[in-house]
Amino acid sequence: MTVKRMSLLLISAILICMSLVVFFERAIIAGESYGDSDFFGFYNSLLFFFSGRDIYSPIFLKLGPLLYLLVRANLNAPFMVLLALPLHVFNYARAFLIWNVISAGCILAGGYLTLRPFPQWHKYTLPILLLFLMYFPNIETLIYGEPAAVLLVVLPLAWLFARENKDIPAGIFIGLACAFKLFCGLFLIYFLCIKRFRLLLSAFLTMLATFLAGGIVFGFTSYLSYYKSLQDVFWFATSWNVSFNGFFGRLFSDGERNVSWIMAPHLASFLTLACSVILVAYLIWVWRKQTPQQFDRGFSLVLVSMLLLSPLGWIYYFPLLLIPYLLMVSEKNDWVHLAACILLLFSVKIPHLLLPSAIQTMPQIFWDGGVGFYVLLGMLVLLAKPYPEYRRFSPGLWGVIYALIFLPSIAVMVINFFSLTFGHRL
Repeated sequence: MTVKRMSLLLISAILICMSLVVFFERAIIAGESYGDSDFFGFYNSLLFFFSGRDIYSPIFLKLGPLLYLLVRANLNAPFMVLLALPLHVFNYARAFLIWNVISAGCILAGGYLTLRPFPQWHKYTLPILLLFLMYFPNIETLIYGEPAAVLLVVLPLAWLFARENKDIPAGIFIGLACAFKLFCGLFLIYFLCIKRFRLLLSAFLTMLATFLAGGIVFGFTSYLSYYKSLQDVFWFATSWNVSFNGFFGRLFSDGERNVSWIMAPHLASFLTLACSVILVAYLIWVWRKQTPQQFDRGFSLVLVSMLLLSPLGWIYYFPLLLIPYLLMVSEKNDWVHLAACILLLFSVKIPHLLLPSAIQTMPQIFWDGGVGFYVLLGMLVLLAKPYPEYRRFSPGLWGVIYALIFLPSIAVMVINFFSLTFGHRL
């Protein structure tokens, strides 16, 4: 092992440790602000269950003697709530910290698992895991306590088993993914198109088991409450939503204090439906023609497309795109690699462009709120077909490109590490 590589691995290990310290210190600080996270609704579902209430009951925060605030309730499926029940024995702050420890472990494990089929990247495992941890959607997952990180383990495991034709375990993990998030149901269409019937049977049995488990513990009426909580969602137009529904909603509707480009909500609904139908038809056409050697490409198309098709395709799920990203940059075509880097740069720069809710100007509609949507469309184009080998760029150039992409994120993390460690948080 060269001195250069040893130095790179050492620096990466140190920065990973510093990152985890920053995230956990932030989790401790966030845990002191009761209600100020996405984990809040999830945690309250646990408390509701042990107090004999519906786990999807509305949540009210007391702001004054006669003033209460209705906050967003839990939008996670009953089976995910079931898995988190042991956290109810801890107070909110401690549960938030434990959940973040689990999420950070899922992020690192998911990145490691995804790298396994790409031996050419194994010697850079630690640097890649560092960059993956520094990826903005993963940072926000930890800051807000989002339960999205569990999919970073479940779906890579499903992918690894499926590509080795181990259909029963692959189906179990696909079934678990569907139990966690409904938009993962697109995988069922994919495996139906490529005639992996044993995998589908395993997935359906797993889904049935999770459905029965949730119903037995919480009561089957909890699924009606879960459906109602999804129907009560009104924040589709937020810039964090990268789906067809979110993009066209920002253009043509006024949801969540949005000022639309053209006020035509029916047009937004029509375009969302039309684009969804066209995309699904295209995917079925591609999948039915694909050979077994193109399995990775078909699986990657599911990961990209399910975020476009879901009514709430949040940027929290962008880390799942590591699988298609590594597939694209492994094709030995430098132009494809460069295009993928540009898409990565856009998705890393999302934090500087995001608006929490109200979108009111043309740049905000088409760029600030649309950049994540454009990243998904770009990935669809790059995954459309294999590209011929084309090597013209210097290998050392890629290290410089990735350093430039992630340097701001790493710099902010290092500054926060020293600020938090010495008690002067920026």
